[in-house]
Amino acid sequence: MSDYRGHNSYVRGDVIFGDRVAGDKVVYGPSRTQDERTPRQADVGVLTILNEETVAIRGALQRMSDFRVRQLPAGLIAAEAWLPDRIGNRVNVAAVQALEPGHAQAVSAQTLVSIYRPAVVLLVGIAGGNSDHIVIGDVVVSDHVVSYDPGSRRPETLETTALLRYRVNDFLAQVPPKWSYRILKGPVGSPGGASDAEAVHGWLASVNEKVLAVETNAGAVDTLRLAMRENADLRGWLSIRGIAGIAGPEKNDTRKASRLAAEHAADVMAMLLPFLSFERQ
Repeated sequence: MSDYRGHNSYVRGDVIFGDRVAGDKVVYGPSRTQDERTPRQADVGVLTILNEETVAIRGALQRMSDFRVRQLPAGLIAAEAWLPDRIGNRVNVAAVQALEPGHAQAVSAQTLVSIYRPAVVLLVGIAGGNSDHIVIGDVVVSDHVVSYDPGSRRPETLETTALLRYRVNDFLAQVPPKWSYRILKGPVGSPGGASDAEAVHGWLASVNEKVLAVETNAGAVDTLRLAMRENADLRGWLSIRGIAGIAGPEKNDTRKASRLAAEHAADVMAMLLPFLSFERQ
């Protein structure tokens, strides 16, 4: 693995980041620096929870330009960097790690939005596969979450904006067909509280057979939906999940699989960034 900041290409293995998904080189201008005392406004915010997710995201950001780490209010640590979009404009990224799912994740999402005012928030990390067609190392890009409430057992579908769904389709159309792992688009399920894994797996299969993965982002998504009502610059959210195991009674994720899934999710996040450049309102 190499650090490509300041070079004309940005590559991690067979992954190419920049103005297109497939190609030889991406050219962009010299690194720029800003006042170290204040966070720069971000075009894209990234939220993680687990340590392996954060390590993978920081690894991707370190191979971009102007990587830096700063402390935010309430003790949050943010990692920042940028890379060019498809026409050479810079896309600023800021990533923070929540302490845990649920309320802490929602608070971290609110802090990320209030400080950096991003146009898009990406919920990036690992998940359990919820389909017989999913294998470890696959990555699911999701534009809607099926929220599972153990009390009512009634699903709620939380969708992002049509604008972001179009951007995801544009991105997926340009992914080379023979990729080292699959990048899939589909819904993810998110239990609203502590639930039996087998029960959740079976319930999701009965409610929506298209649910590809199970994760814990419903609280953050609700927070982002509320923030969009007050912030015209926030265009929506997406979930990017690397598959670390298969959801169900036999939990089979391992540390090695979790690291692989987190790295794949971080790679897809970086490849998607050039497609998420928006003009401010």
